[in-house]
Amino acid sequence: MVTAIILAAGASRRMGFPKALIQYRDRPLLLAHIEALHQKCQEIRVVTGAFADELRPWLLGAKEYHNKNWSSTEMRHSILLGIQGLADEDRVLITPVDSVPIEAAGLSALFDGGSCHRPRVPTVRRPLSDRPSSPSHVRPRATQQRRGVVGS
Repeated sequence: MVTAIILAAGASRRMGFPKALIQYRDRPLLLAHIEALHQKCQEIRVVTGAFADELRPWLLGAKEYHNKNWSSTEMRHSILLGIQGLADEDRVLITPVDSVPIEAAGLSALFDGGSCHRPRVPTVRRPLSDRPSSPSHVRPRATQQRRGVVGS
């Protein structure tokens, strides 16, 4: 099973409104992510926080995982919340909501290209930045073990 986790818990302090609701190709960025990820992912999870109420109408079948401690935790806490309950054999794609959604060709390269440990990952540009970034692709149980969340 392939599960996508969209990280959307931040307060967007510098921007002043939810980054997830920035218009991208005539729809909110969160919705663009969900629509794109439905092509390859059997489950989509959205980790909400600061703007949970504003984002709920745009989830369209994605499961919400609310980080109630969003103001006092880091992104890694949202990741750990998002991967809760996933089986070790599940494949997971983690992407921040403020990145450009991965197009169909990129998803195919990522998930149809081979190994879970060394996926071919498309490089994308973050909005408002020249720094390259890429979605994370992890094995849930192994990540939890490294963080001390579950036993060996």
